[in-house]
Amino acid sequence: MKNFLLCFFISYCSYAQQHIDIHYSPTRTFISTFAGPIESGTTVTINYYDFPPQDSSWFWFVVLPYDKSNIYNPRAGYGRLDYSGYIYKNGSWSTTFNSEGKYVILIVKNPFNIELFAKITLTVTKKKLALADISEVKEAITIFPNPTNGVFKTETVETISEIQIHDQTGRCILKTASHSVDITAQPNGIYFATIQDSNGAVWKRKIIKK
Repeated sequence: MKNFLLCFFISYCSYAQQHIDIHYSPTRTFISTFAGPIESGTTVTINYYDFPPQDSSWFWFVVLPYDKSNIYNPRAGYGRLDYSGYIYKNGSWSTTFNSEGKYVILIVKNPFNIELFAKITLTVTKKKLALADISEVKEAITIFPNPTNGVFKTETVETISEIQIHDQTGRCILKTASHSVDITAQPNGIYFATIQDSNGAVWKRKIIKK
């Protein structure tokens, strides 16, 4: 196997993106690195630099489920999920991981009759819901009646750990863990409920008291 050096630099760009920089130098041997864990839906972009020109030596990226038979005998890796075109000189290539599991990105000499040069191993975990995502899950929580005369109830899939009621100035007027909430002592107007369940999920709802 031809000797060379691949230097990996891993950086996170945003919630759903990860960047990996690769620098090529024909001086050392095969290396591997681990990236992640990343959440499902993350796009991994590999920026590569200083690879040989196209008419000198051609390389490819190949994405496979992590399996030792694929990695140590890459010619058996027919379950490829994605692969790039020829990479040479400088450029970038992206692939998105939408399912949980363990994966490997191989850097190979040929994508079909594979000669393996290096690998990047990734673990993909379940995507965590951001607060904005949770707020959109309307069916997960119900508040009724709303508008209310001051007494209302909440229904959630999970157990409620705390409900906070705030007025329009942001002042917290009530904290409770009960599904039944009573703000009859408060003046009519608009209030805001922040509801947290036992799994740590949070919802925000507007309450109208008449």
